[in-house]
Amino acid sequence: MSSVSAWASLLVFFLVADCAHAAAGPATKPARAQPSWRERQAEAEEFFSKGSIPRIHIEVDAVGMKSLRENASNASPASPARAYVHATVRESAPGQPERVYTDVGIHIKGALGSFRAVDDYPSLTVNFDKFVPETRFHGLTKAHLNNSVQDVSYMEENLGGAILRDAGLAGPRVTNARVWLNNRHLGLYVLIEGHNKAFIHRFFGHTVGDLFDGGFVKDIDQDFSKTIDDPDDPCDPRKLMEAVREPNPALRRQKIEKILDVDLFYTFMAVEGLFASWDGYCFNHNNYRIYHNPRTDKFVFLARGMDQLFRNDRHPLIGGAIMCQAVLQTPDDRARYMQRVLEVRQKCFDPEKLNRYIDAMAARIVPVMAEIGPDAVRQFRDQPAELKARVRNRVRNVDRMLSIPNQALTFDPAGVASPKGWVGQGEATAVMDRVQEGSKPLLRIRVNGLSPGSFRTTVALARGRYTFQGLGRVAKVIAPAGENNGAGLRISGGRRPAGLVGTSDWRKLEYNFEVTEPVADVVLVVELLATAGEACFDRDSLELRKR
Repeated sequence: MSSVSAWASLLVFFLVADCAHAAAGPATKPARAQPSWRERQAEAEEFFSKGSIPRIHIEVDAVGMKSLRENASNASPASPARAYVHATVRESAPGQPERVYTDVGIHIKGALGSFRAVDDYPSLTVNFDKFVPETRFHGLTKAHLNNSVQDVSYMEENLGGAILRDAGLAGPRVTNARVWLNNRHLGLYVLIEGHNKAFIHRFFGHTVGDLFDGGFVKDIDQDFSKTIDDPDDPCDPRKLMEAVREPNPALRRQKIEKILDVDLFYTFMAVEGLFASWDGYCFNHNNYRIYHNPRTDKFVFLARGMDQLFRNDRHPLIGGAIMCQAVLQTPDDRARYMQRVLEVRQKCFDPEKLNRYIDAMAARIVPVMAEIGPDAVRQFRDQPAELKARVRNRVRNVDRMLSIPNQALTFDPAGVASPKGWVGQGEATAVMDRVQEGSKPLLRIRVNGLSPGSFRTTVALARGRYTFQGLGRVAKVIAPAGENNGAGLRISGGRRPAGLVGTSDWRKLEYNFEVTEPVADVVLVVELLATAGEACFDRDSLELRKR
């Protein structure tokens, strides 16, 4: 073969090969696989439980800031506008490279009490994949930055979420963040994972189903707005109210159990009661969402906005929200619920365990406060101890409430019942004991120093009017004038005129009250509030009368 023929053959070979390559199309890189749900959750868990508190710089251009101002001015503090604007988020942490998240969505959040305008100290929702799909922040697509104006400890949301999860409920993971907005330092914030599909997947194992926002101080007798809209889940939360309104008690209970996960709701009620969460669903029909689980075809209540916990150690355990009253219609319901309260108390509200959790939260916050300055350090210094004290006092009073027997009274044909199971309660200077005077059993209270002493018992009563009555006498009782002072009878939470003082023989004592709920747990109180003296009550004379 000549050299010309050889070169011609090679040219043909390369031309054929090139044509074949062109026909096959351009070379492509294999697409990078997206992280699995498990990988995302592991990354998020690491961030919330072990990672350093991040420093977050949010940058919003002039157009976006104008929009945020207009949104806030056109909405009421009870319902601020939720329109998203574009932003850049820069995250840094000690010893780690800066992370930049471009074109994320943010809007102002919060309601009456916590709402602040954008030029003040606003709470913000940050939706990382609002405009760019698959953008994630430590495995999350959505997070909230709360200004914590109602929680100076910056720890209550975190503690509340941990307790919810310990109780087997859907509780958000929480940490903190130091935040800047357009180079303006806002301070320490509370960072909470969002209630979105990733959140639902973590607790229910799937991402299907609708999620409804409870709104601002609204109960279930409303038209709910959706925060997750699943077109394949044609559920209607108004069916909850339809079930509650069923006049037949037995049929009502059947309808409720068909559409509500009652067992989870008992735990939900117990946790909110133990929290003394006055601003949650059970006690203020606020700060909640309802999720419809298509796998069970039942609704589940979710808690949120837990920034006012453990504020009142004498807070009741049963709330007045519509669904709470609906599932506690009978004495058996009340007994089941109080058993659930006891179980949750023993499992999730051990003060020493909660103290350790508070210490761990505080250990992460202290270095950031030191960065901010001496005033921040000084303001935070006492917060862990104060939160521990509030938890301890709440658990102590819950234990007292649980120690009082709960009984369903049987009224005779004349409408009279005799409560039993009296338990003594009092401060260190009060002595409660039982004595026998001939054939008469007495409940005796002696005090030295202004402190209350009492005997209590809990009874389940149906709606109606009642008189609590009995015989009492006093010896050398000294008490200031005023409500509830001296010796007398009442119900917990009620007020009575000044009672017996000085020295007296047996006298009839009465206290009238009304139960407005279908069934209510009522704590009967036999008490002495005085600086000195002794009161005796004829135990067998203590009775309830229907009026």
